[in-house]
Amino acid sequence: MNLLLTFDDKYTQHAGVTICSFLANNPGKHTIHAITDHISEDNQALLRNICAESGSTLAFYYIDAKLTKDFPIGEGTINPTLSIATYFRLFMTDVLPESIQKILYLDCDIIVDGSLEKLWNTPFEDGKCIAALEELPLLAFDGCRRMGYPPCYSYFNAGVLLVHLERLRTVYSVEKASDFIKKHSANIRYHDQDVLNALLFDKKQFIPLRYNVMDTCLIRDALIPLRYKMQRIDIWHPKVIHYTGFFKPWDKESRNPFDYKYYEYLKLTPWKNYRPQSKFTSFVPKVVSRLKHWTKLLLDFLHIRKYRYISIPHKQFV
Repeated sequence: MNLLLTFDDKYTQHAGVTICSFLANNPGKHTIHAITDHISEDNQALLRNICAESGSTLAFYYIDAKLTKDFPIGEGTINPTLSIATYFRLFMTDVLPESIQKILYLDCDIIVDGSLEKLWNTPFEDGKCIAALEELPLLAFDGCRRMGYPPCYSYFNAGVLLVHLERLRTVYSVEKASDFIKKHSANIRYHDQDVLNALLFDKKQFIPLRYNVMDTCLIRDALIPLRYKMQRIDIWHPKVIHYTGFFKPWDKESRNPFDYKYYEYLKLTPWKNYRPQSKFTSFVPKVVSRLKHWTKLLLDFLHIRKYRYISIPHKQFV
Protein backbone atom coordinates (compact mmCIF):
# COMPACT_ATOMS: atom_id res chain seq x y z
CA MET A 1 0.00 0.00 0.00
CA ASN A 2 0.92 3.64 -0.36
CA LEU A 3 0.27 5.43 2.94
CA LEU A 4 0.29 9.22 3.34
CA LEU A 5 0.81 11.20 6.56
CA THR A 6 1.21 14.94 7.09
CA PHE A 7 2.83 16.29 10.25
CA ASP A 8 5.50 18.59 11.66
CA ASP A 9 8.51 17.82 13.83
CA LYS A 10 6.58 18.22 17.11
CA TYR A 11 4.19 15.45 16.07
CA THR A 12 6.89 12.92 15.19
CA GLN A 13 6.18 10.62 18.15
CA HIS A 14 2.50 10.37 17.29
CA ALA A 15 3.24 9.86 13.59
CA GLY A 16 5.60 7.08 14.66
CA VAL A 17 2.84 5.38 16.67
CA THR A 18 0.42 5.65 13.72
CA ILE A 19 3.00 4.14 11.38
CA CYS A 20 3.92 1.39 13.83
CA SER A 21 0.27 0.43 14.38
CA PHE A 22 -0.33 0.31 10.63
CA LEU A 23 2.71 -1.88 9.96
CA ALA A 24 1.94 -4.21 12.89
CA ASN A 25 -1.51 -5.02 11.48
CA ASN A 26 -0.72 -4.94 7.77
CA PRO A 27 2.17 -7.29 6.97
CA GLY A 28 4.08 -6.68 3.77
CA LYS A 29 6.22 -4.05 2.14
CA HIS A 30 4.61 -0.62 2.05
CA THR A 31 5.70 2.86 1.07
CA ILE A 32 5.00 5.56 3.63
CA HIS A 33 4.86 9.11 2.28
CA ALA A 34 5.18 12.09 4.62
CA ILE A 35 4.44 15.69 3.66
CA THR A 36 5.99 18.21 6.05
CA ASP A 37 7.83 21.50 6.31
CA HIS A 38 10.59 20.21 8.57
CA ILE A 39 11.59 17.02 10.38
CA SER A 40 14.88 16.87 12.27
CA GLU A 41 17.51 14.41 11.06
CA ASP A 42 17.26 12.45 14.31
CA ASN A 43 13.50 12.09 13.98
CA GLN A 44 13.80 11.15 10.32
CA ALA A 45 16.18 8.35 11.30
CA LEU A 46 13.83 7.07 14.02
CA LEU A 47 10.89 6.91 11.62
CA ARG A 48 12.93 5.31 8.84
CA ASN A 49 14.09 2.61 11.25
CA ILE A 50 10.48 1.82 12.22
CA CYS A 51 9.62 1.32 8.57
CA ALA A 52 12.80 -0.60 7.71
CA GLU A 53 12.16 -3.17 10.45
CA SER A 54 9.07 -4.34 8.54
CA GLY A 55 10.64 -4.05 5.10
CA SER A 56 8.82 -0.82 4.28
CA THR A 57 10.23 2.51 3.13
CA LEU A 58 9.61 6.14 4.09
CA ALA A 59 9.78 9.13 1.75
CA PHE A 60 9.67 12.76 2.86
CA TYR A 61 8.26 15.62 0.77
CA TYR A 62 8.94 19.16 1.92
CA ILE A 63 6.84 22.22 1.25
CA ASP A 64 7.42 25.85 2.07
CA ALA A 65 5.24 26.73 5.07
CA LYS A 66 4.96 30.25 3.64
CA LEU A 67 2.49 28.82 1.13
CA THR A 68 0.02 28.35 4.01
CA LYS A 69 0.68 31.61 5.86
CA ASP A 70 -2.77 33.02 5.02
CA PHE A 71 -4.72 29.83 5.73
CA PRO A 72 -7.22 30.00 8.66
CA ILE A 73 -5.65 28.69 11.85
CA GLY A 74 -5.97 29.42 15.57
CA GLU A 75 -8.87 31.38 17.08
CA GLY A 76 -12.13 31.10 15.17
CA THR A 77 -11.44 27.51 14.05
CA ILE A 78 -12.66 24.36 15.75
CA ASN A 79 -9.28 23.61 17.34
CA PRO A 80 -7.19 26.74 18.04
CA THR A 81 -4.18 24.63 19.09
CA LEU A 82 -3.93 22.80 15.76
CA SER A 83 -0.76 23.51 13.77
CA ILE A 84 -0.60 24.65 10.17
CA ALA A 85 0.55 21.11 9.27
CA THR A 86 -3.11 20.09 8.99
CA TYR A 87 -3.22 21.90 5.63
CA PHE A 88 -0.29 19.95 4.18
CA ARG A 89 -2.57 17.23 2.80
CA LEU A 90 -3.97 19.80 0.36
CA PHE A 91 -0.63 19.54 -1.46
CA MET A 92 -0.75 15.80 -2.16
CA THR A 93 -1.52 16.17 -5.86
CA ASP A 94 1.44 18.50 -6.36
CA VAL A 95 4.20 16.83 -4.35
CA LEU A 96 3.51 13.10 -4.70
CA PRO A 97 4.94 11.33 -7.78
CA GLU A 98 2.51 11.06 -10.70
CA SER A 99 3.25 7.33 -10.81
CA ILE A 100 1.16 6.91 -7.64
CA GLN A 101 -2.44 6.32 -8.71
CA LYS A 102 -3.96 5.55 -5.31
CA ILE A 103 -3.02 6.41 -1.74
CA LEU A 104 -4.43 6.00 1.76
CA TYR A 105 -4.20 9.09 3.96
CA LEU A 106 -4.26 8.88 7.78
CA ASP A 107 -4.19 11.64 10.38
CA CYS A 108 -1.44 11.26 12.98
CA ASP A 109 -3.86 11.07 15.91
CA ILE A 110 -4.90 7.65 14.63
CA ILE A 111 -4.26 4.06 15.69
CA VAL A 112 -4.66 1.27 13.15
CA ASP A 113 -5.88 -1.80 15.03
CA GLY A 114 -6.61 -4.21 12.20
CA SER A 115 -6.10 -5.00 8.55
CA LEU A 116 -6.87 -2.23 6.06
CA GLU A 117 -6.69 -4.51 3.03
CA LYS A 118 -10.44 -4.41 2.35
CA LEU A 119 -10.44 -0.63 2.65
CA TRP A 120 -7.46 -0.38 0.30
CA ASN A 121 -9.24 -2.58 -2.27
CA THR A 122 -12.49 -0.59 -2.14
CA PRO A 123 -13.64 -0.01 -5.75
CA PHE A 124 -14.26 3.60 -6.69
CA GLU A 125 -17.64 4.46 -8.14
CA ASP A 126 -17.85 6.26 -11.47
CA GLY A 127 -16.73 9.86 -11.16
CA LYS A 128 -15.62 9.48 -7.54
CA CYS A 129 -12.05 10.20 -6.48
CA ILE A 130 -12.17 10.10 -2.68
CA ALA A 131 -13.64 7.73 -0.07
CA ALA A 132 -14.13 8.80 3.53
CA LEU A 133 -16.39 8.48 6.57
CA GLU A 134 -19.64 10.46 6.74
CA GLU A 135 -19.65 12.86 9.68
CA LEU A 136 -22.31 12.94 12.38
CA PRO A 137 -25.61 14.49 11.19
CA LEU A 138 -25.44 17.85 12.98
CA LEU A 139 -21.84 18.48 11.98
CA ALA A 140 -22.58 17.35 8.42
CA PHE A 141 -25.54 19.71 8.07
CA ASP A 142 -23.51 22.62 9.43
CA GLY A 143 -20.62 21.79 7.10
CA CYS A 144 -22.83 21.78 4.01
CA ARG A 145 -24.38 25.08 5.03
CA ARG A 146 -21.07 26.83 5.66
CA MET A 147 -19.46 25.47 2.50
CA GLY A 148 -22.45 26.37 0.37
CA TYR A 149 -23.50 23.10 -1.26
CA PRO A 150 -26.74 21.03 -1.02
CA PRO A 151 -27.12 19.06 2.26
CA CYS A 152 -28.08 15.92 0.33
CA TYR A 153 -24.35 15.43 -0.37
CA SER A 154 -23.56 15.39 3.37
CA TYR A 155 -20.01 15.96 4.68
CA PHE A 156 -17.01 13.72 5.33
CA ASN A 157 -14.31 13.51 7.97
CA ALA A 158 -10.88 13.93 6.38
CA GLY A 159 -8.91 11.90 8.94
CA VAL A 160 -9.03 8.74 6.83
CA LEU A 161 -9.07 9.19 3.06
CA LEU A 162 -8.74 6.64 0.31
CA VAL A 163 -7.73 8.76 -2.66
CA HIS A 164 -7.81 7.95 -6.36
CA LEU A 165 -4.97 10.35 -7.15
CA GLU A 166 -5.19 9.90 -10.90
CA ARG A 167 -8.80 11.14 -10.92
CA LEU A 168 -8.22 13.73 -8.21
CA ARG A 169 -5.57 15.47 -10.31
CA THR A 170 -8.16 16.09 -13.03
CA VAL A 171 -10.63 17.93 -10.78
CA TYR A 172 -8.51 19.41 -8.00
CA SER A 173 -5.35 21.48 -7.55
CA VAL A 174 -3.60 23.39 -4.80
CA GLU A 175 -4.42 26.58 -6.73
CA LYS A 176 -8.15 25.79 -6.51
CA ALA A 177 -7.84 25.09 -2.80
CA SER A 178 -5.90 28.30 -2.14
CA ASP A 179 -8.36 30.35 -4.14
CA PHE A 180 -11.28 28.86 -2.21
CA ILE A 181 -9.59 29.63 1.11
CA LYS A 182 -8.99 33.25 0.13
CA LYS A 183 -12.64 33.73 -0.83
CA HIS A 184 -14.25 31.81 2.04
CA SER A 185 -11.81 32.01 4.96
CA ALA A 186 -14.49 33.54 7.22
CA ASN A 187 -16.61 30.37 6.90
CA ILE A 188 -13.80 27.86 7.46
CA ARG A 189 -13.84 26.21 10.90
CA TYR A 190 -12.55 22.71 10.21
CA HIS A 191 -9.45 23.80 8.32
CA ASP A 192 -8.55 21.77 5.22
CA GLN A 193 -11.41 19.36 5.90
CA ASP A 194 -13.85 22.14 5.01
CA VAL A 195 -11.87 22.91 1.86
CA LEU A 196 -11.84 19.31 0.65
CA ASN A 197 -15.56 18.93 1.30
CA ALA A 198 -16.36 22.14 -0.56
CA LEU A 199 -14.31 21.20 -3.62
CA LEU A 200 -15.14 17.47 -3.72
CA PHE A 201 -18.67 17.31 -2.28
CA ASP A 202 -20.03 15.50 -5.36
CA LYS A 203 -16.95 13.37 -6.03
CA LYS A 204 -16.85 11.34 -2.82
CA GLN A 205 -18.19 8.05 -1.56
CA PHE A 206 -18.46 6.79 1.99
CA ILE A 207 -16.50 4.07 3.79
CA PRO A 208 -17.67 1.71 6.59
CA LEU A 209 -17.72 3.00 10.16
CA ARG A 210 -15.04 0.55 11.34
CA TYR A 211 -12.37 2.45 9.41
CA ASN A 212 -12.72 5.74 11.30
CA VAL A 213 -14.20 5.43 14.80
CA MET A 214 -13.92 8.95 16.24
CA ASP A 215 -14.43 10.33 19.75
CA THR A 216 -17.92 11.51 18.83
CA CYS A 217 -18.90 7.94 17.91
CA LEU A 218 -17.90 6.75 21.37
CA ILE A 219 -20.35 8.95 23.27
CA ARG A 220 -23.19 6.91 24.78
CA ASP A 221 -26.15 6.72 22.35
CA ALA A 222 -24.30 8.84 19.80
CA LEU A 223 -26.47 9.95 16.89
CA ILE A 224 -24.55 8.39 14.00
CA PRO A 225 -25.53 8.66 10.31
CA LEU A 226 -28.33 6.35 9.18
CA ARG A 227 -26.02 4.55 6.76
CA TYR A 228 -24.10 3.24 9.77
CA LYS A 229 -27.10 2.07 11.79
CA MET A 230 -26.37 -1.61 11.08
CA GLN A 231 -22.64 -1.05 11.70
CA ARG A 232 -22.93 0.29 15.25
CA ILE A 233 -21.28 -2.87 16.64
CA ASP A 234 -18.08 -1.77 14.87
CA ILE A 235 -17.72 1.04 17.41
CA TRP A 236 -16.60 -1.65 19.88
CA HIS A 237 -14.34 -3.36 17.31
CA PRO A 238 -12.75 -0.65 15.16
CA LYS A 239 -10.06 -1.16 12.56
CA VAL A 240 -9.10 2.51 12.91
CA ILE A 241 -9.33 4.51 16.13
CA HIS A 242 -9.31 8.27 15.51
CA TYR A 243 -8.67 10.46 18.57
CA THR A 244 -10.55 13.54 17.37
CA GLY A 245 -11.23 15.11 20.77
CA PHE A 246 -9.54 18.19 22.19
CA PHE A 247 -7.68 15.87 24.58
CA LYS A 248 -5.50 13.17 23.03
CA PRO A 249 -4.33 9.92 24.66
CA TRP A 250 -0.96 11.52 25.40
CA ASP A 251 -2.77 14.12 27.56
CA LYS A 252 -3.50 13.29 31.20
CA GLU A 253 -6.97 14.79 30.80
CA SER A 254 -8.07 12.40 28.06
CA ARG A 255 -10.98 10.06 28.87
CA ASN A 256 -11.26 8.20 25.55
CA PRO A 257 -11.93 4.50 26.33
CA PHE A 258 -9.44 3.51 23.64
CA ASP A 259 -6.54 5.54 25.08
CA TYR A 260 -4.84 2.33 26.17
CA LYS A 261 -4.46 1.30 22.52
CA TYR A 262 -2.15 4.25 21.89
CA TYR A 263 0.17 2.99 24.63
CA GLU A 264 0.07 -0.59 23.36
CA TYR A 265 1.61 0.57 20.08
CA LEU A 266 3.78 3.23 21.72
CA LYS A 267 5.64 0.36 23.43
CA LEU A 268 6.80 -0.78 19.98
CA THR A 269 8.43 2.58 19.22
CA PRO A 270 11.54 4.48 20.39
CA TRP A 271 9.20 6.62 22.55
CA LYS A 272 8.04 3.66 24.66
CA ASN A 273 9.00 5.39 27.93
CA TYR A 274 6.70 8.36 27.34
CA ARG A 275 4.13 9.07 30.05
CA PRO A 276 1.02 11.25 29.59
CA GLN A 277 1.45 14.93 30.37
CA SER A 278 -1.08 17.58 31.32
CA LYS A 279 -2.22 19.64 28.36
CA PHE A 280 -2.03 22.74 30.55
CA THR A 281 1.09 24.36 31.95
CA SER A 282 -0.54 26.89 34.28
CA PHE A 283 -3.04 26.72 37.14
CA VAL A 284 -5.99 28.71 35.72
CA PRO A 285 -6.46 26.67 32.52
CA LYS A 286 -6.32 23.49 34.61
CA VAL A 287 -9.07 24.76 36.91
CA VAL A 288 -11.21 25.89 33.97
CA SER A 289 -10.77 22.48 32.35
CA ARG A 290 -11.86 20.67 35.49
CA LEU A 291 -14.93 22.90 35.88
CA LYS A 292 -15.89 22.16 32.27
CA HIS A 293 -15.42 18.45 32.91
CA TRP A 294 -17.69 18.43 35.96
CA THR A 295 -20.26 20.61 34.19
CA LYS A 296 -20.42 18.11 31.34
CA LEU A 297 -20.90 15.26 33.79
CA LEU A 298 -23.75 17.17 35.43
CA LEU A 299 -25.42 17.93 32.09
CA ASP A 300 -25.09 14.27 31.15
CA PHE A 301 -26.52 13.15 34.50
CA LEU A 302 -29.51 15.48 34.00
CA HIS A 303 -29.98 14.12 30.44
CA ILE A 304 -29.54 17.60 28.97
CA ARG A 305 -26.52 16.73 26.82
CA LYS A 306 -24.65 13.49 26.21
CA TYR A 307 -20.97 13.52 27.14
CA ARG A 308 -20.11 10.20 28.77
CA TYR A 309 -18.19 7.62 26.78
CA ILE A 310 -19.31 4.04 26.28
CA SER A 311 -17.50 1.33 28.24
CA ILE A 312 -14.87 -0.71 26.42
CA PRO A 313 -13.91 -3.87 28.38
CA HIS A 314 -10.25 -4.49 27.58
CA LYS A 315 -10.78 -8.22 27.57
CA GLN A 316 -12.64 -7.87 24.27
CA PHE A 317 -9.33 -7.11 22.60
CA VAL A 318 -7.12 -9.72 24.24
